[in-house]
Amino acid sequence: MPVVKFPYGKEFLELDIPESRFAGVMESHMHEYKPAGTPDELVRAAMANPIGTPTLAVMAEGKKKVVVICSDHTRPVPSKVIIPPMLEEIRKGSPDADITLLVATGCHRETTKEELINKFGEDIVANEKIVVHDCDDTDNLVYIGKLPSGGDLIVNKLAVEADLLVAATNSDEVNMVCCLTAKHMGAKFTIARIRNPEYSMGLNDLKKDLGIDMIINPENATAIEISRLLRFPSAANIETFCRGRVELMGFRIQEGDFMAGKPLYDLSDQVKRLSLLFCAVDREGEVTIPNGSFVPQVGDKLYLVGRPASLDQFFRLLGRYTPKVKDVFIAGGGKVSLYLAAILEKMRMRVKIVEISEERCRHISETFPHTTVICGDGTDQELLESERMTASDAFVALTDRDEDNLIISLYAMQQGVQKVVAKSNRQNYAGIARAVGLDSVIS
Repeated sequence: MPVVKFPYGKEFLELDIPESRFAGVMESHMHEYKPAGTPDELVRAAMANPIGTPTLAVMAEGKKKVVVICSDHTRPVPSKVIIPPMLEEIRKGSPDADITLLVATGCHRETTKEELINKFGEDIVANEKIVVHDCDDTDNLVYIGKLPSGGDLIVNKLAVEADLLVAATNSDEVNMVCCLTAKHMGAKFTIARIRNPEYSMGLNDLKKDLGIDMIINPENATAIEISRLLRFPSAANIETFCRGRVELMGFRIQEGDFMAGKPLYDLSDQVKRLSLLFCAVDREGEVTIPNGSFVPQVGDKLYLVGRPASLDQFFRLLGRYTPKVKDVFIAGGGKVSLYLAAILEKMRMRVKIVEISEERCRHISETFPHTTVICGDGTDQELLESERMTASDAFVALTDRDEDNLIISLYAMQQGVQKVVAKSNRQNYAGIARAVGLDSVIS
């Protein structure tokens, strides 16, 4: 009789299975996965490059009382890896901040000291202020409001009395109510994640009425970044500053570019008269700040900062100017696609969206009557060919799977689509994609 061992806590449970009911054992290959860096390196890289929000250090500036809500002993969250760099980031922005780690036990029993050490490490337990939530301690509980399910939302008082409150649950409504209550109880700065496109038209009123100081919306931020790339197809990535009056663009040196193999001081007067600056270069993963004697080579990724008109003129001189995008083909009909469709329609671009969910297609069609919506699999080669993907000026892959996005984006590049943008949440995938020529990868 087969005996199967299941991980349970720190040990295993054994289960005897009769031969007649035993089909086989499926084993995970997780141990074979090789990440792009150590856990500490990956966490620090993620904190240095947040999606749709300032860094934690910037948000912590000027805040005196900070509460970090942590999972308890029942959750396999690697707090030993996450919490130390998080605390460093907070203190980078506010060196004198009074930081409390609030262990979110919910209705679980109290976390023991041994479990805290296993969770956070001896150094954190010995040197940081840690409060373990007690659901029976009514003096330290606050009623926030109703959950979408109809139940009462009751939280620890520490969470709403902090100078900085970040509400980033999966429910926009809970986030808004948390910020409203925190403001009434004296919180100085509140941040809410609000993702539903239905709220996008009234965000200014929401901020004013609910006392929300900052709204973060990763999906909308992603859509805005993609729209910039479609507005300027020659660039691999674009960042804007000073309300759009200054832009930072990246592009890769190609064979035949007049810059290849020449020092920057030897550029023509036409280029030197433009209001721009060569501010950085990425050569095989090593970033340097170039001076006048720097010699760009084929494959280098150069970053320019300057006025939009000067950047536009530079790309014309480089011979990289491409006509404006008029037709955009989008694979996937999620939140990012909805935000992007709204922006592109205002830019007078023709949009075609392929989405596999019939219900989602109906919703998109009703929301954007001028957008062509196709119910089908955006990774199906026959569908892409029948819908004339190759006739589009730009292709954007926004499905839920990074792997699908990268594969269909590479296919679109192979078919000659002039501008291809792919969404990838995994940084190591983005590096692989750029290595094979797909420069516009959005995280």
